[in-house]
Amino acid sequence: MKIRKDIVKCLGLAIFFGIVFRVAFRTPLEDLMYMTEAGVLVVFYGYLFLYLLGKLMKPKRFSSIEIFLLSLMVFPLLVGYSASKEYHQPLIYGFLAERAFYLNLSGLVLLSMLRKNTVTLAMVEKSFIILSWALLAAYMLVWLAVDPQKYADSSLVVFSPEKGGYLFLFNVIFLIFPTIYYAIRYFHTKKTAYILYAALFLSYLAFIRQDRTIIVSLLMGVAVFFLRNFSLKLLLKYTAYATFIVVIITSGIYLAKPDFLSRYFATFSNAFLTVAGKATKEDATNIRLIETAIAAKQIIKNPYFGNGDLSRRWRNGFERLYGYFYPSDIGLIGVVFIFGVIGTLALNFQFLFAYYYVRKADALNYDAFFQSCKYFLVALFFDSLSAGHIVFFSAISIIFIVILYYYYELLEKERHSIAVGAAQA
Repeated sequence: MKIRKDIVKCLGLAIFFGIVFRVAFRTPLEDLMYMTEAGVLVVFYGYLFLYLLGKLMKPKRFSSIEIFLLSLMVFPLLVGYSASKEYHQPLIYGFLAERAFYLNLSGLVLLSMLRKNTVTLAMVEKSFIILSWALLAAYMLVWLAVDPQKYADSSLVVFSPEKGGYLFLFNVIFLIFPTIYYAIRYFHTKKTAYILYAALFLSYLAFIRQDRTIIVSLLMGVAVFFLRNFSLKLLLKYTAYATFIVVIITSGIYLAKPDFLSRYFATFSNAFLTVAGKATKEDATNIRLIETAIAAKQIIKNPYFGNGDLSRRWRNGFERLYGYFYPSDIGLIGVVFIFGVIGTLALNFQFLFAYYYVRKADALNYDAFFQSCKYFLVALFFDSLSAGHIVFFSAISIIFIVILYYYYELLEKERHSIAVGAAQA
């Protein structure tokens, strides 16, 4: 009976994380996702009210994680004020434009469930794996059975000749995480199955999704894991293995489909040209250069607290002023455009917060899930420089920070128990 109850909880958590991480974003279920999200936010607001009421009824000190999570609720108000000041948008629209920020309350809900033992870290881990495999199966099925060109007039796909035509833009957070998770589990257990699982998830990202930023960020996260956990001798050994495997795969692709490799390398060369500020043959890359130029002018005008965010419900948002312009397209520059330098620094404080408590919990490095969450955050940080995930989809990083913080809390309780036991002996 307990096993069945635990399975139900894991499935419930998988649904919870699916909503919070917006896994239905840019799928035909997107409208349903937004309606469900609205209902979930109402529940979160209700929970926040009861939570604060409980703190008032039984005065308790706020923990550092609680202060951190509650402070995030201020940012939509600041964004609304900045947009009102710069564009004369009514405050309520600015408030609604950043409603994704309120999904950060999911961190408070998860922390409460963990502290009350309603769910456990093991359940959270299993729910991540359930969701990862379910999404990989769904994405692969769509890739094999559905022609993305049917959705050419929607936001579900993007056209890129360099990547072979139309591509679905599915949310791949739960493909990035299992790649890191299974790679780390392999190095903990040396079970070949785990490295094959990691390769399977990585293959989708590298050869089907073909997102340069995601691939580089993922590799950076894994590289930091290697550098912090292996000797130089082992680093050279695993680098040699990885190089050999890449050469074999690249050679196989070249023999079977040489045009794919030429397109693949072209996408990365375009990225380097973009960094250098030069035009490319890739339309999406050139559009980002134009968006960056628009953002730069406004950043110079409002450098400290930014320009705020415009809701599409108010005079068609930024499109009325700038044409095609989405701050989320240009990563860190888009974040500075909306929040300003001060707001951006404050938002990136979350990584310093996570780093502080991770360092205090280094004794848990034997735990593969703990390490996976830690190095996933590293990959997410690098990805955010280009995609701004920690702001535009900030609930992603918040959930992982809460998990890492709770690991620290458990470790502190264990240390306290040992200290009390030693004092009484």
